[in-house]
Amino acid sequence: MTNNNQTNNEPTPDRQLGLAYWDSISRSDLTNNGVLGGYGDGSLPRIDSLSSRIFILTIMPHLSTIEPPINLLAGRSTSGRNVVAADCCFRALDVGSGIGRVTNDVLIHLFHRVDLIEPIPRFIDRSRTLLSSTLRRLGSSTTASRHTRAVRLWCRPLQEFDPKLFTSNDLSLRRGDGTDRSHETLAYDLIWAQWTLGHLSDLELVEFFTKCKSCLRGAEDGRANGGYLVVKENVYQDQSDPDGDLVEFDDQDSSLTRSNKRFCRLFEESGLKLIRDEIQVGFNPELYQVKFYVLQ
Repeated sequence: MTNNNQTNNEPTPDRQLGLAYWDSISRSDLTNNGVLGGYGDGSLPRIDSLSSRIFILTIMPHLSTIEPPINLLAGRSTSGRNVVAADCCFRALDVGSGIGRVTNDVLIHLFHRVDLIEPIPRFIDRSRTLLSSTLRRLGSSTTASRHTRAVRLWCRPLQEFDPKLFTSNDLSLRRGDGTDRSHETLAYDLIWAQWTLGHLSDLELVEFFTKCKSCLRGAEDGRANGGYLVVKENVYQDQSDPDGDLVEFDDQDSSLTRSNKRFCRLFEESGLKLIRDEIQVGFNPELYQVKFYVLQ
């Protein structure tokens, strides 16, 4: 690995080398252990998924199917999701989704529709198998919402992500007023990007963030605060310059690990507002620090 500050000769990810690395992983290990660099058999996957679920519910409490205790104490019981939430179809987008781990363990339990983008065909196939089983199991459960759960998968790199492609003629786009909006670009309540953005250069990442911002649901569309982009990524810290605008380059998979300052600069360049950030706890201390960033 090499350390770099913001210079013209800073290494940038090579898309083809990155794809080749993950394609080789997909040929040998289609499990959590494969996509998590050997940490899939320990506590990390469960800590990660539970932390992510809890984090989402702190920023989107209306997704909870459990009555908030404060409502019970105050005599404001709503019997599960509130009336607006029960009538809404909540959508999420999982980018760089790998074998579907985050969707399977986190997103599909909170959202009715989840779209996944992943460039490796074998990962897409594994996601389809994994999520089909989970959807069958969830389909037999009872929820307060009238909407069923569904997922869609796209096999494409993040550099080719285009919100205009994400249209659908499914019935969930036919609103209660009878208006057919199947031609419209989908709006997401949550876009989730975890352990994948290091494969984009800074310029590509700004372009990607800008596209994400364009397809977040607006607050005026019946939601309290509009949609969120959540970035959950490793954060590089150089002991000699812990607050520097720095990156670390990994030659093995041709990816960058960015510093907090670098992330914040790119958020600003993309026109995104940082709503909140939080450090993931409970991971092995030998690993990178991991941070959640909530953006709009």
